[in-house]
Parts: sequence; C-alpha cells; structure tokens
Amino acid sequence: MLMPLDVESMGVDYSRLEAKTMSVGIGGVSENFLEPALLAFREGRRYLHVYSLELEICKPSPDIMEIPSLLGRDILNRWRMIFDPSNDRLTFKVISADYTYAL
Repeated sequence: MLMPLDVESMGVDYSRLEAKTMSVGIGGVSENFLEPALLAFREGRRYLHVYSLELEICKPSPDIMEIPSLLGRDILNRWRMIFDPSNDRLTFKVISADYTYAL
C-alpha cells in the first residue's frame, strides 16, 4: 500500500488515477486507487528482481500523511526473511520474482 507522503515524493498525479477501490483497516474505511505497477528491488550489484502487481494508492488525508507505505505479503511471501535480534539485523533472500535480470 502506497501512502500519500511517498506518492507525493514520487510525483504521482492523483488527478490521473481512475480505478477507485475501498479498503477497511484498523482506522476504518479508506478510499484508494488500484493501479498496475512494476516494483523492482536490486540485490547488490548482481540482480534486479521485478514484480508485476496492482498497487493500492491511498487517497490523501490529514490523518494518514505521516504513515509509511507498506510492502504486502504478496511480495514478502516470495522472500525468505531472517531476523537476528542479537545483531539487530533483518535480511531477505529472494526466492522468486516475476522477472529477474543479471546486472
């Protein structure tokens, strides 16, 4: 889910978003936009992993302007996550992606 502060920093023009959707969360009902997107992550200087997905973009509201964007389970379920609290470290290993390119 892409939150307004991140949307603004990316220069997304809300007036061009058309596919409205609703979501329900802990704060109540939210009107959002659903847009096709490619999300890419670079693994060092070795690989670029790309995911094709529908990105939910939150409509701006004073109540949510400072809330960070969320990476969903649709991506996280395709990675192996390792949490090492003794070293204060969280690492990920990509298990699958829609497209992977060698760099």
